[in-house]
Formats: sequence, structure tokens, C-alpha cells
Amino acid sequence: MVRPTDKVAARPRGMPPGWTPAEAAATWARSHPPPFSPRALQATLDGDEHDLRRRLRAFLTSHHSLFAPVYNASLPRFRELSLARLVAICRAGEGAGGGSDERFLSVRDFAAGRASRVLAAHEIAGLADGSMATKLTVQFNLFGGTVARLGTATHHDVGGPPGVGAFLDAIDSCREVGCFALTEAAYGNNAVEMETTATFVGGGSGGGSGRGQGREPGWVIHTPRPAAAKLWITNGACHAGWAVVFAQLETGGRREGVHAFLVRIRDAGGQVLRGVTIEDMGVKMGNNGVDNARLTFDHLWAPRTALLDRFSSVSPTGAYFSPIPTPRTRFLAVADQLLSGRLCIAAMILGTAKLVLTISTTYATTRLSVGPSGASDTPLLSYQLQQRALAPLVARTYAANVLNNFVKRRYSAALAAGGSGLSWAAVVALCCTVKPYTVAVAAETVTVCRERVGGAGFLAANRFGDAVGFVHAGMTAEGDNAVLRAKCAGVVVELMGKGQAGRLYEGSGFDWSGAVGGARFSSVSPLPAGDVTSLAGQAAAFAARERHLFAAAAAAIAASAGSRSALYETLMHTHAMVLQRAAVALAERLALAALVAAEAAAASPADRAAWAAIRSLYALDAMARDAPGFLAAGLPPAAVVTLDAAIDKVVRGGGTGCAPSGVGPCLASYVDAFGVGELTMAPIGGDWLAFSAAGTDGELPPGGVARM
Repeated sequence: MVRPTDKVAARPRGMPPGWTPAEAAATWARSHPPPFSPRALQATLDGDEHDLRRRLRAFLTSHHSLFAPVYNASLPRFRELSLARLVAICRAGEGAGGGSDERFLSVRDFAAGRASRVLAAHEIAGLADGSMATKLTVQFNLFGGTVARLGTATHHDVGGPPGVGAFLDAIDSCREVGCFALTEAAYGNNAVEMETTATFVGGGSGGGSGRGQGREPGWVIHTPRPAAAKLWITNGACHAGWAVVFAQLETGGRREGVHAFLVRIRDAGGQVLRGVTIEDMGVKMGNNGVDNARLTFDHLWAPRTALLDRFSSVSPTGAYFSPIPTPRTRFLAVADQLLSGRLCIAAMILGTAKLVLTISTTYATTRLSVGPSGASDTPLLSYQLQQRALAPLVARTYAANVLNNFVKRRYSAALAAGGSGLSWAAVVALCCTVKPYTVAVAAETVTVCRERVGGAGFLAANRFGDAVGFVHAGMTAEGDNAVLRAKCAGVVVELMGKGQAGRLYEGSGFDWSGAVGGARFSSVSPLPAGDVTSLAGQAAAFAARERHLFAAAAAAIAASAGSRSALYETLMHTHAMVLQRAAVALAERLALAALVAAEAAAASPADRAAWAAIRSLYALDAMARDAPGFLAAGLPPAAVVTLDAAIDKVVRGGGTGCAPSGVGPCLASYVDAFGVGELTMAPIGGDWLAFSAAGTDGELPPGGVARM
């Protein structure tokens, strides 16, 4: 570890006597003691799996030599390091016989009603390494979760005796690594039209040709042209021995739609199998520890049992059966792991937002700049500019956090209830809005924080570059954000047409805003010119915007519903932005409801006041960012012009020190509640002056940098 800064020899001229980064942080903490409990706020933010989170944080911290970021390395080194980190997490807590006594997560957790374990592990993993977290989400959710959910005993028991689930154990321990081959070069958001085929041959089916002929009944998996190549396949370039391949199932001369197949792509020694071509996609703008691949298949033969057959089956003679009537509905069933994947992505990216806010706020308490006398004796965090830049982002990250907690609870409950019906449709909409919302919050957070720490943010070791790449990957992973918002709005409009939109708010403490479906769109009524700083005023404004946007969306869709071409024109050309804004309005109002619930549940008046300040800042900031939307929904102009002053009052507070209403002076304590702690692993999150003087060539030294 770099030795802490010497108080005498290293003090820059103009700094106060005894100054070091550690002393600056301690001085700030002494002069701004929080009236609330950061640990109580953290318990609410964590929401669930408190022991798992504690254990995983401790594990990552105690294995610093493995998880400390590395920057000046080759592409193969990045990939092997990410795998080593993933394997370490997967095998931590194994029983003596390789069992899952104290493992952090398992592919069985979804079916066992423990999805919260998987999601909590994703959030903490996102603090440590975005590449490793990406490999984790493919291993446990997309690949492993699909095998566990769509497969049957035939697949679960591969490599072991019947009834044991040896293959699921091997996925849990990373002794078998897999990938998820869905996206094709020409079919990203329209995957139902993909071109990869899986043709049943043998058994008298009469279909297919090529290398599968003359073998026992099975599948010939084939990539017909370059447009059908599988792209961005995480784990594929280096580490996966297996793939869940999505392909158009063909048997008996009929095409039955997209199905999932468990296919070997490498042998036990790591050699690529005949009929499989794997190409490395190379260096990316970030996440270079992820080994993304381009996969193609040349008449690859797979046994009949390769079909993941929970919802569809094919007999040895090629007869197809499925209780699901249409190809599109079957595709939605087999691709359903993307839904939990959106929660996994949101959890990982939420961890990144917390990380960069912790780094930036810590640095702002230790980096001194010009004060009233002209000397460098004033922490950056005392400046209005710094507080106004960071405090709203902290409030939005709190909002994204409690929104994620709400959606996770709804998802887990709906999954336990069978995952069907109108409540499930509402959960689909929630999952399709929480991922884009969380990623958008994190993207702005990373950009603003990088700017507010100055040139230090440009050094790779301070982790902003990794954060940018990770967040940008999240914009597209498990569904493009804009496409997901459109899907969310469409599902909500369908629920409105059935009079069931209220299901979106079940368990939130809020009711649906009242927008109804229909071909007519009535004009809005102005809201009362109330106080926008009051909870009642904020709640009314958010409800009015949601009602206004969804009423407009529903009216446009209803008016064009009689014609396929007219409906396409509405969705893609004339009202696409209305759908986008409506989905954002839903996410932001649900987040407000979650903040109100956290405020009401606080155990002490001081904690309740802290939540109230965060809730008010979040609401005011949202109204200021979308002033045109709130004006259109009836917020009086006289109220809009007060927003900036209201935000400043909540940020700066009314007195000295850490007043309950001043989020800015208390910012270090609000950020402390994120629980990042030792996982900052960035020089400016610790004794940055000692780091800069140590001649480290920009790499973290063994043992890291002294924390504050």
C-alpha cells in the first residue's frame, strides 16, 4: 500500500498546517456531522439480502490483490483476470464436496423464489469490475437461468447421475461456462425474425440435409448467411464451452418459430468443435475483460435432447408439440430470461452510479481550492457549483435505488405466483422501464462526476473510463433503452384499455394517475398554484404529467388501431416521442412513490427528514429537467419559475453545518449510505496525494491507496 501523506514534508504551500487528504476529510466530517444515520439509510437502500451483501463486500475487500483494478494490460490479460474474478466469486463458500453451502448466488435461485440473491450479487459485483459483472450476468441469468428455467432433468443432469442437477452445479461453480446466442447481425430488436435454423433430421422426419444425415435423430444448426451470425456473444470468444442457441425450429417441413437449444461449442479441452466458427470481436470502448464473439454454425449436429423442452418438444420421429399456440408467443416464453436480465443490468449499473458518486464526493471533501483569502484552504464540496452538480445526482440515484427495490419485489412476487395474467403484464412494463431509467441516471452521473473531479477523472486508475464503458454497454444490453421504453408504454396502454393500469402501482402506496384509454384526448386542467416544495404539490404534478402523456398515447393508438399501417405510423413516426416520455413519466412517478414510502418508514424523525430532503430534491430536479412536460400537464408557469430557487434551498440548506434540509453539506454522509467503502479502489477516493507522489505509473500499487 502507498504510505499516507506526511503531514509536514508533503504539504503543498498555501495549504493549512497539518493538511493531508485524510485530515481534510476528517475536518469536513467533524464540521458536518449528519443528523441522520447513514447506516439506517443504507439498510433501506440495500432493501434485502443484507447478510449476502455484507459477506460479498467483505469477500471482495479481503481479496484486494485479485479485484484491484488493472489498466496497463493486454487484451488476453483483461479477459483472464475477469474470468478469475468470476470463478473466485462462484467458488467462494463451496462445501467440502463442491456443494453450495455458502455460495453467494445460484442459477437455482430464480426457481426457488430467491431472485433477490442474484440481483444483490449483481449490484455488488458492479462496484468491483464491470467486465466481471457482465460475465456473471450471462453465466447466471442468461445462460444458466435459461437452462434452469427452460430445460428439464435431461439438461440439468448433464455430466452426472439422474436427479442431482450436476450441470446446474457446474454452472454455479463456473466449471462449465456458457454463453447466450440470441442477437444476430441483422436482427437485434427484431429477434423473432432471426435466420439461424435448427432442422430436425432422422427419425423419418424427412427434413434437412447435410452433416446430420445418417446419424441418430437430432438437430442440424446452421447459419445461412452473414446477416444471421450471432454477435456480441459474451463469454464466447475465450471461455464458453456451451451455448444456448436461439434458432428457427424446423421439423417435418414446418417452421415452428424461435426455440432455445443447449449446444456444445468447445470440447472439454477448450477446442472449438467442427461446425462452429468463433471470431473474437476485438477491442471495445470499454468492458475489455468481456470476451465478446461472433458465432456462426455450419450444419452443426446436436442431439434431439438439445432442445430446451419445458414449453415445446419433438418426438424421436419428428412430431412437434407445444401447449403455446403461436410462434411469437413461444418466442416470448423462451426469451423470458431477458426480463430478469433487465433487472440484473439495472442492479449492476446502479452499483456503478454509487461508485462514481462515492469517489467524486470523497474527493470533493479532500481537494482544497481557493478560499476567501486566496489560499488553497477550502474544500470543493463547500462550493455551490459542486453541491448543485452532485446533490441532484445523489437524489436521483437514491430514487433509482428504491425504484429497483420496488420492481424486484414485484417481479419476485409475480414469478412466485406463476408469471402470467395481468399482474405479470404490469411487471413486464415495470422491468422495461426500470432498466432504461437506471442506466440513464447512471450515464449522466458518470459524465457529470468525471467533469466535477477535474483532470483527475481522466486518469484510468480513478475508474471513470471503466464506468463510461460499462454504462454505455448497459444502454443496449438486454434491450435497447428506447425500444424498452416504447414496449413499456405499449403494455401500459393495453392495461389502460382493460381498465387494469392500477396494477402497475400495486404495493407502491400510490394509485394510477387516472389516464384512461380511448380515441379522444381531452385537454388538461391547470393544477392549483400550490407549493412545489410540498409533497402534495409534487405528487399532484407527477400524477398530472403521467395522466397527460398516457392519455395522449392511448388516444393516438386507439385512433389508428383499425389499420396495421396506420398503427405503425403512429408508433414509429408520429407519436414515438410521446411513448418515450410517457415511459419516463411512469418510472419517475414510481420512483417518487418509492421515496415517499421510504420516508414514511424511517425509524427516527432525523432519518425521516433526510429522506424528505432527498425526495423533495429529486422531485424538484425532475420538474426542472422536464419543465415543458410539466407545463403541458398543467403546472402553472408561476410555479415553474420558482424551481431553481427551491432546488438551491434544499441543496444548500438554511443554516450552517449539516442542517436537516441541506443535502449539499450532508452529501458525504448521504453517499456513505451507498456502502461502497473500501471498494472505491480509486486514488482520488483515498490519499490521492500520496499516490501521485509514489511513482506508480498510473496503476494501483499492491495493497491499494490509504482510505480516508
